[in-house]
Amino acid sequence: LRGRGRSVYYVTNERGAAALHAYDASQQSPPLVVLLHGSAYSADTYSGPPLDSLSELNGRGIPALTLDLPGKGKGRSGSVMLKKHDRELFLADFFDALGGQAAQGRLCIVAASMSGTYAFPFIQKHAQRVASFVPVAAVGGSEYLRAYGPEAKAVRTIALFGSQDRLMKKLRPEYEETFGHLETVVFPDAPHACYMANPALFNNVVARAVTLDGAARSETASFVKSVV
Repeated sequence: LRGRGRSVYYVTNERGAAALHAYDASQQSPPLVVLLHGSAYSADTYSGPPLDSLSELNGRGIPALTLDLPGKGKGRSGSVMLKKHDRELFLADFFDALGGQAAQGRLCIVAASMSGTYAFPFIQKHAQRVASFVPVAAVGGSEYLRAYGPEAKAVRTIALFGSQDRLMKKLRPEYEETFGHLETVVFPDAPHACYMANPALFNNVVARAVTLDGAARSETASFVKSVV
């Protein structure tokens, strides 16, 4: 289950089994980047052009995977949309079913727009599994952020917004009030799906969220400063 090939996983719990479509380009060195897509997108958003995030990250030695969230993508992965209270359980079940790095290692969760409804509750209950968080104008956090404990609030976070995104006015203060280690990157002249306007900047920011090497972080920081 490596590379950009198609993989189908079956996650079984009290709600039954679901077939999931995913691309797994992970290796063996943590943390593992998990790329969650927005409502109008799918796993293909990150696995192919113009983002090519899986190959870009893997080429830097950063393990990554992406999946079609339930009710989205190829074959409407998982068939139906999950209710809010099931979404945190879904991610936990998915990572445990994958095993290896996903189950035992630390994660960098990238959540675009709608997928915040999966990421925010997961971080609330499983902060110890999250090394870093990259919300891309991620929505759905209001009811969870207020309940975050110290460990969840301490997750290193880089928030991404498009300068033309009206949601930034609402979401940015919520993030600033919650996360103690927060950096915000605003993509110039970009809409809500800011990563589509500047794939290179997006991939560099995600890489910086997980790269511990000081030189690499400094190089990426210079890139971001020169673009934003």
